[in-house]
Amino acid sequence: MARFAWKLRTAVYGPLILGTVSLIYLCTSMPGMSAKVAHHEASAEHRALSARLKRDVEILSTQFIQRNLDAPQQLQNAISHLTQRLHDSGIQQVTRELVHTPDGDAHNLVGIVPGTNSVSKLAIVGAHYDTAPDTAGANDNGSGVASLLALASRFSQSPADRTLRFVLFANEEPPYFGSRWMGSMVHADGCQRRGEAIEYMISLETMGYYSNVAGSQRYPFPAGLFYPTVGNFVAFVGNLSSRALVRGALTSFRGAVDFPSEGAAFPEAVAGVGWSDHSSFWRIGVPALMVTDTALYRDPHYHKSTDSAEHLDFDSLATVVLGVEAVLRGL
Repeated sequence: MARFAWKLRTAVYGPLILGTVSLIYLCTSMPGMSAKVAHHEASAEHRALSARLKRDVEILSTQFIQRNLDAPQQLQNAISHLTQRLHDSGIQQVTRELVHTPDGDAHNLVGIVPGTNSVSKLAIVGAHYDTAPDTAGANDNGSGVASLLALASRFSQSPADRTLRFVLFANEEPPYFGSRWMGSMVHADGCQRRGEAIEYMISLETMGYYSNVAGSQRYPFPAGLFYPTVGNFVAFVGNLSSRALVRGALTSFRGAVDFPSEGAAFPEAVAGVGWSDHSSFWRIGVPALMVTDTALYRDPHYHKSTDSAEHLDFDSLATVVLGVEAVLRGL
């Protein structure tokens, strides 16, 4: 009888355990090895990039606080400023995409850098420029906006094979997140309606806070079982359908810069996996990932009035931007 019971338990729980282990491996197995600590280029280019990122974040978080529909005039001022900054970055034509809501109108800002060899192939790089209520939004998401502007400048000077569309999204923050009034959903729906062949989408989300303090990194369950407890890395996060994209991005990033990095392709039900504009593109079947410092799981100033530029590490952000440039060229 005991032997029969053991066989029954094995028959029932064996496949369950095997399936769980297989899923964990699928979600967390990534190519290459993460750097243990960050090493930054000691070059004039790196210093200039770090300074430009800092300047962009400081301007956004001091001169254009409350970039949302609760402050319509401030929002319009920010849109005008960012339109000019996209032009400054080398994008000749910037179009405004209407995002109409019951609370008023916002706009996505869209710029194109044509590819050198394949105009038909298209990838999207996006970052939301709006802020949570009553925050200056230096890290969330001034860091992502500044990174997008830097990448737009670098690709305008030296285009990639594929065409890159750089989009600054409105209305990512509550109360619009996940709704049809979210800027990235409006854009994704337009892509689908136009029948555009989008290879992938990368969302630049809350990228500037790094810490070498033990215990500075937290996670939603069960990710904490597999990843570091020191918040000194940048994360590439996607859903299971975007696993190949996450792995490819991490391969290019680790091959280009010496900076701690982690990757994950979790089911969308895991908290935080879809908390940015990349999730809007999953809805239309486009592989998409988020590049992030993990936001609320690390940054103590997340969605607070203290989210200011003084807390960010711009040398690290500059290195991450150079790594993301390599990702966009290498995918």
